Amino acid sequence: MRRVVAAIAVALLFGGCQPQRPLAVAADGSGDGAVSFPPALPLTVAGMRNLAEMPPPPASIPGTLRLPAGTERVAAVVILHATGGVDGRGAHYAAALRQAGIASLEVDMWAARGIDRRRAVAQRPRSTLHTLPDAYGALRFLAAHPRIDPDRIGVMGMSWGGIMSVRAARGAIQTAFAPQGPRFRAFAPLYPPCAFWTEGGIAAGELDRGWPEGPVLLLAAGREDYNFSHGPADCDGMMRRLPAAARQLVTLHLYPDATHGWDRQESPATVLFIDPTAAGGRGGQVTMTADPAATADSTRRVVAFFGASLAPR
Repeated sequence: MRRVVAAIAVALLFGGCQPQRPLAVAADGSGDGAVSFPPALPLTVAGMRNLAEMPPPPASIPGTLRLPAGTERVAAVVILHATGGVDGRGAHYAAALRQAGIASLEVDMWAARGIDRRRAVAQRPRSTLHTLPDAYGALRFLAAHPRIDPDRIGVMGMSWGGIMSVRAARGAIQTAFAPQGPRFRAFAPLYPPCAFWTEGGIAAGELDRGWPEGPVLLLAAGREDYNFSHGPADCDGMMRRLPAAARQLVTLHLYPDATHGWDRQESPATVLFIDPTAAGGRGGQVTMTADPAATADSTRRVVAFFGASLAPR
């Protein structure tokens, strides 16, 4: 806990003083540019050992802010990248969201920590809980922006960022990181390993209470190498563990023939790598293959979900 308190002091001293590139604003009022913001440290870690053991985050977190056309206040989405880092997937969804009139802030968690995205499997933090300060720092940044409605901010993420998006929907997490300020209102995790939260998973009891704190769009891969097995079993098992009221807030869509990272934007279209958290934590090979049809559908679903979930109240 002493390390967390020290990190808060560092963030307050230096986190808000980073240089920012002014937004490049088009004639229609849309714009995008590099920004930075301090992380948001949890005010309490009671009952959450992984937060108590959290190493101090960087003093400043970089990101890319993308605003839609106009001058009115709009909804916004925090975009959290996968283990592969900022690689075009976030920009793809950001472009679709902006076209729908929704702003976005894509967070670069690896640049903040000096992690080489080519070796991120070995260099990434021990837990996705340890990068939650980045997500909630982005939330605070957006809530203070004059173009953003602070009551209409959601979060989405791919893989590592998808796990963060699942965990950010926990009431305990929201209370720890945003006890009084604006909270995330909608959550869209893309291909998080459902095996983590099904029976026998490494985080099986994590969602038993206080989850989710808002609507969730869970998009999953049928050929998911991070699960115990291919097919719907792990995500169905995750859903069965939820109380009935919680299941009502979750929309689960499975792409039966898609792999992890079906929305890959880089070449080659298929990559293979070893990850110790694959196969439900047993470790193994992960295949990622770009699937244009699944990508088009997931993009449509993400935009429609946030359009409805973050509509003015």
